[in-house]
Amino acid sequence: NDQVRASGAILLSHHLGPTIASIQVTGFADVRDGDLERAEKEAIENLWAVHQEAIRNKLREAFPPIMR
Repeated sequence: NDQVRASGAILLSHHLGPTIASIQVTGFADVRDGDLERAEKEAIENLWAVHQEAIRNKLREAFPPIMR
């Protein structure tokens, strides 16, 4: 397999309280050339591209006064 999958959660929290929301995310990267640093960057870019609207929506829900 020439692709690696990176997955996890982004947790939104406030420094005075508990976690407000979490977003499950998954990204994929090509590792054929063995450049793991590039693959890591690619996976992060991929998961942002795929999940950016969900991340923005969660931020708006969690922090409505500041995210307009």
